[in-house]
Amino acid sequence: MRHGPTDTGQPAKARIYLVTNELIDAPREAGLARDYLVRAPSKAQAIAYVVRKHIRADLASQDDLVSKIGLGIQIEDATLPSTTDNAAQAS
Repeated sequence: MRHGPTDTGQPAKARIYLVTNELIDAPREAGLARDYLVRAPSKAQAIAYVVRKHIRADLASQDDLVSKIGLGIQIEDATLPSTTDNAAQAS
């Protein structure tokens, strides 16, 4: 594995991404950071790194489905491309 000029132990192809949590209005709201500097090989991995700190995903049970749909939460289909994903890829 090749390393960069500073030999940090990270692959040379890793870049540092600025990942911004747009759900937080003010810096340090509720003890959460708004901006993160993340060394990662891709934009998707940088975002995933930050998201894993704050978001959990579990398989929904039948009770979860009944309860959440009853509250008006709709099932979203991540298998379909969204306009947000297309806009993010264009930038």
